[in-house]
Amino acid sequence: MSHSHHDHSDEHLKIEPINFLTASDDVQVTPNVTGTELNDPDQFADGTNPISISRLTMDPNTGFERHTHPHNHVLVILEGGGFLIYDRGDGVDVRLDFTAGDVFNLPGTNEHAVSAGDEGITMLSIGSPAMRLIDPERMVFIEKEHRWMIPKIIEQINKYKD
Repeated sequence: MSHSHHDHSDEHLKIEPINFLTASDDVQVTPNVTGTELNDPDQFADGTNPISISRLTMDPNTGFERHTHPHNHVLVILEGGGFLIYDRGDGVDVRLDFTAGDVFNLPGTNEHAVSAGDEGITMLSIGSPAMRLIDPERMVFIEKEHRWMIPKIIEQINKYKD
């Protein structure tokens, strides 16, 4: 069976990958967590509610200290496992153990902390309203000593603004 009628169109099959997100690939979120944005919230159609999708990789036995977000987020655990502690909203902390394949919705305004187990964690964080990884307002740490912005993030924010 001949496919010769396709031969002349080979040049149309070359697909150039486009990356809108070079300013925020492999962002060092904390010393033990890197993140990559998988979408550009600005690409959503007018009149819709943009979401942000980030892949976060957490080193083994590290994590995020207690924090809040101004947005809600769904966490999808891709690899590894660990646990999170979160305030149910009435001052009572709950521990939730998770492993690859688990999905949960976490109100960002409830204080929570995430800890990786021995294998570390790779997860998707899907948030609405959309917030960039490089947005200094994205995470608000409860304890003052954890409220810091590392130079790499500031450098990337400046690069993104240019």
